[in-house]
Amino acid sequence: MIGVDFGSNYTDVAYRKAGRLKFHSFESKAFSFDALQKLVRDGDSVAVTGAIAVVEKKNPGILRLGRKARVVKVGEIEAIARGARHLTGKTRMLVANVGTGTPFVFVDGDAARHVGGTGIGGGTLAGLGRLLLN
Repeated sequence: MIGVDFGSNYTDVAYRKAGRLKFHSFESKAFSFDALQKLVRDGDSVAVTGAIAVVEKKNPGILRLGRKARVVKVGEIEAIARGARHLTGKTRMLVANVGTGTPFVFVDGDAARHVGGTGIGGGTLAGLGRLLLN
């Protein structure tokens, strides 16, 4: 299984290699589906979430990927909850996912609920820093 979060500013990829969990983050404008296809072996599953993932008909990269692997769309809140459960081993928590925005997700067992958040996140802070500090 390979997980891909297509964010507005960054695209994040998580996968296992030699039993170890690996993470890569790319600026979304520089992300390459060709590089992702090199990670995918025939028959793999690729879980996708984020803005680009839901616009499949406008994304030829996801359509090409679907010829080699099973592509599974996962809602962003569910993806945050699954990742938090996997990484922490906990089943009840409040998760702040700092990305372009910052949603807060309450996780209780298999249930996940978006409980609030803000449009301000890492992307906003990076943009403001770039404008203010050049």
